[in-house]
Amino acid sequence: MKLTRKEQHRLEIIVKYIAGEITAQIGCDALELKERQFRRLVKKVRDKGAIGIKHGNTGKSPSNKLSQKLKEKILDLYRRKYDKFNITHFIDCLKNEDLPYIPSYGTIYRLLFENNLVERRMKRKRSYKARNCFQKEGTLIQIDGSHHAWFASQKTCLTLAIDDCTGKIVGAKFTKTETTFAAMDVIEQVFQNYGLFNMLYSDRAGIYTVHKRVGYTNVSRAMKELDILCITASTPQAKGRVERAFRTLQSRLVNELRLNKVQNLKQANKYLQEIFIPKFNAQFGRKPMDPINAWRKVPKEIDINELLTKRESKKISSGEVISVKGEKYVINEQIEYSLAGCKVEVRYYRDGSKKFFLRDQPIEFLPLNQSKMTA
Repeated sequence: MKLTRKEQHRLEIIVKYIAGEITAQIGCDALELKERQFRRLVKKVRDKGAIGIKHGNTGKSPSNKLSQKLKEKILDLYRRKYDKFNITHFIDCLKNEDLPYIPSYGTIYRLLFENNLVERRMKRKRSYKARNCFQKEGTLIQIDGSHHAWFASQKTCLTLAIDDCTGKIVGAKFTKTETTFAAMDVIEQVFQNYGLFNMLYSDRAGIYTVHKRVGYTNVSRAMKELDILCITASTPQAKGRVERAFRTLQSRLVNELRLNKVQNLKQANKYLQEIFIPKFNAQFGRKPMDPINAWRKVPKEIDINELLTKRESKKISSGEVISVKGEKYVINEQIEYSLAGCKVEVRYYRDGSKKFFLRDQPIEFLPLNQSKMTA
């Protein structure tokens, strides 16, 4: 059974609800369904499994399906009488034949092509259907990074987050390159200025998605802990709103930074936050269709700085030593037994510091050369 992209998205939301990872309200907002419709879908998935997400008519033959008898008659007419006619001309001629009805242009083309009677048409450029905006502000945030010569003719990266409902910029930051910490800084801006949102929509860069490289799943891990669903786009067109925002900024923001003689990252970020974003949102922001927003308060017990960290696991070797980025560290605490073989979690903070945790409890390690000096 093959699911469409929309069905896969629906199934993912419902499975998360059934597993207790999200609430019914978040599920309804994510799928833009009334609670009654949402619970009906949940019941179908529980009763039938993944196939329950399919529409009831899936797999059934439509009442207007072309009969085998009519197919054979059309093919016979083309071979015997109307060979080499173009499709439009052939359809005009079929009106003079004794047929119960004339199929559409596309149906006749497919029928003739499948029987090697016409050549394949030139493939048109794919058209992407526009997706409707979410009705509630704070339901979905699109995030992406753009490398561009934003100021001083040097390429830097602007990480941008916009609200899908209103089109407003809710977070932005200039950095030298697109990094995990840059994305986390922008997400923290959203938390501080607005609150928690329901879904984060990004591309498939290693920053946001599961990847074999160490330290490249930290954004999705942090979002899961905050009950925020991460969704990835397979094409640039899928996240068209943030892409269009970048086109606007590459025209307006570049000129304004040049006009105000911005020369470095600090000046650029200050101008971005204090002047450009408020002006951009006032001019280009849309009013939400639903006046009730989906923003949630950040729970007081959650330490955002601790949550928005990069984490990796390291195995303790003999001598109570671990290796981190080519440097060896040794435990600086009194221990009664060897911890060789145990795993230590290394957490990297955005201020450049790092800490070590053993079974979720902090443990002190020192660089091996420094521990020898103190000994």
